[in-house]
Amino acid sequence: MGQQPKDYDVFVLGRSQPDKHAIAASVHLPYAEHWHKSEPYLAGTYHIGEKIVQIMESPYPTLDELVDSFDWNVCLFGFDGSGVVKRMPVAEIGPGHQLNLNRVTFPLSTLRRGFRFSERFGMHMNLAVVKSLCAHVISMKGPGAGAMKTWIKSEARSIEIEEQREVAHEQWM
Repeated sequence: MGQQPKDYDVFVLGRSQPDKHAIAASVHLPYAEHWHKSEPYLAGTYHIGEKIVQIMESPYPTLDELVDSFDWNVCLFGFDGSGVVKRMPVAEIGPGHQLNLNRVTFPLSTLRRGFRFSERFGMHMNLAVVKSLCAHVISMKGPGAGAMKTWIKSEARSIEIEEQREVAHEQWM
């Protein structure tokens, strides 16, 4: 792909309650960013030189279980210091390939990440998956839900129009 990761995620296995202060002390790094509630396992975000490293605490006890818990196929990789776990060929991440949903973690987070991965890697999202995630998010309640619902409907319509264009183009050729 010729791209570097935008950040690196480091997971502490077998822990479900993030403790950003304990993590910061154990890695001897200054805590760089505020914890954000949309990522429940995030213990802290740190800058190491030009690189961004996010430390996550995971309730999963093994790397295999952790990797299986990730939402999109582009995330299904892990390294534990001795071996690599991968659930798909790296060559299938890129323009023209399919972005597949592995599982829904948190509907809004999964939806946002799907749009970002699709745009960043030039991959296709299945319209039925987008609609399903949108339906999950639209059923959510709370502050900002109305604005989010409007944005989701707009994004879903844009994807639907683009897929119709691709089908028409393929039929024309």
